[in-house]
This record gives sequence, C-alpha cells and structure tokens, in this order.
Amino acid sequence: MSNNQQSCPICSLDKQVVEEKDHRNAFSVICKCCGEFKITKLATKKAEKLKISYKLSAWIRKQTESAVVIPKITENSLEDIERSFPNYRVLEKQLLLMNVFESRTEYPGHRASINVEHDYPLVWATGLDELEYLLQSLLQRDLLKLSPEEGMNALRLTGGQIKGMITAKGWEYLEEHARASVISNQAFVAMSFSPKLKSAWEDGFYPAIKTAGFNPCRTDMEPHNERIDLKIMNEIKNSRFLVLM
Repeated sequence: MSNNQQSCPICSLDKQVVEEKDHRNAFSVICKCCGEFKITKLATKKAEKLKISYKLSAWIRKQTESAVVIPKITENSLEDIERSFPNYRVLEKQLLLMNVFESRTEYPGHRASINVEHDYPLVWATGLDELEYLLQSLLQRDLLKLSPEEGMNALRLTGGQIKGMITAKGWEYLEEHARASVISNQAFVAMSFSPKLKSAWEDGFYPAIKTAGFNPCRTDMEPHNERIDLKIMNEIKNSRFLVLM
C-alpha cells in the first residue's frame, strides 16, 4: 500500500491524500472537495462513463458533512447511489448556497467564508463556473453581500476564500424557506423490510415515485450509524412527502 498526494479519482483535485488498497484495485481517499471515502477502480471508471462524477462528489461530501459512516463505493452500489441523486433546479441550488452561508454565520452581520475551489459540491454545482453564477445571482437578488475588497474577482484565485454576509433581505428569505423539505425532492417510504414486500418496493413504490420526479428513500438504502428511530425522523424531516404502508 502507498499513501501519497495524488489527484482525487472523482473530482480530479490535485494533491489529495490517496491510499491504494487491495492490490491497487481500490482507493481510500481524503479529498478537500469530495470528503473522505473509499472507492473501487471499477466504480471510478463507471462513474466517469456515466458522467456523474460531479454528482457523486456532491453525494460523498453530503455524507462527510452529515458525519455518517465513510461511504464505500463499488461498481454495484454505484447504481443505487445514482438513483438517490437529487435533481436540483437553479433556485433550489441558490437556496442551498444560502444555507451554507447561514450554517457558517456566527451572528447577523458576520461574514462567513466559503472556499471557491473546494465547496461547490455542497450545492450540487458542476464546478466553479456554476458556483460563480449562483453567487452572482444571490448578489443581484440582494440576499448576500461580499467583502468590498474581494468581489467576484476572488472567485478566480486558486484556493481563494470568499467572505459573504447575509443581508436583511437574505434573512427574510431564509426564514421563508426554513424547512428543509422546501427544496427536497425526496419521498420517504415507511414500510417493512420483509422479503415478502420486496416486489411492492421494487415494482411499485420505487418506480412510481421516480416517475413522479422524486427520489424514494428507505432507511436501509444507505449505511448509517444513527439510531433507527432518529434516522427515520431525520429522513421524514428532509422529505417533501411521506408514504406509509
């Protein structure tokens, strides 16, 4: 095994800690952009072929920010992960970005920082160009203000930090969109995991919810180390609607 500074196999960010494992068939990665994860080489190639690398980066970062178990991505599990990807619209990504600034704001008037090179996965953006557009949109809507000495030019500085202050209008906007379910396209399905109901899930609930444009969720779909009751409550809170069976 070797532990060295290589490019991340998902986002391609240079000089990240990559440990080769299992006779060079898998990676253990700590990336400033994606987060911490394990992935097989076959899964990496498949993600690149499916052109979902930026969404996979965002998904991994979400797991890191949520402090769940370190995800291990294989060629087989990648299909289930891909099905769970949200499809956020532009206004929803703007709200996600406002939520990032809010989470890092210590008090009203405080200028919170984001790293333009590393933090774009937090809003499911494809990269710096889209993050720049989202930031510019928030500025034009008077929801956010940047430090005068920085401005948008700082976006093009390698590893540059952007300091943004939420405006009074921005706080009103966040208050109006306080519930996470406002921007969620997740639908939580509360049902038994009994093998007898496997077809009801695979042939009924799952495809029907996907056809309606939402991502179906059950507590057994992703690994976690939470108490099951807390996990259920959190997933319901983060869902647009609930399906009971």
